[in-house]
Amino acid sequence: MPPPWKTWWAYTLYVLIILTLIVSYVRRQKQKLLEKQQELEREKAIAVQLKEADRVKDEFLANTSHELRTPSMVLLALQSL
Repeated sequence: MPPPWKTWWAYTLYVLIILTLIVSYVRRQKQKLLEKQQELEREKAIAVQLKEADRVKDEFLANTSHELRTPSMVLLALQSL
């Protein structure tokens, strides 16, 4: 009779343990990949929001600058007369 670690029960247990380790490793890697993809999507959404905020800010500053310059030009034109 062989020692207990060389029986077919032991070899079956070894194979099951190895398969369990492999499956858990693959699941962990898939979870990490999914988390990275979700983080990338969040960063893309934030980038879009920042671009929109920057566009609105630029538009506001351009309009404000125009509104401030227009009366100044009128006053300068009247002053030169």
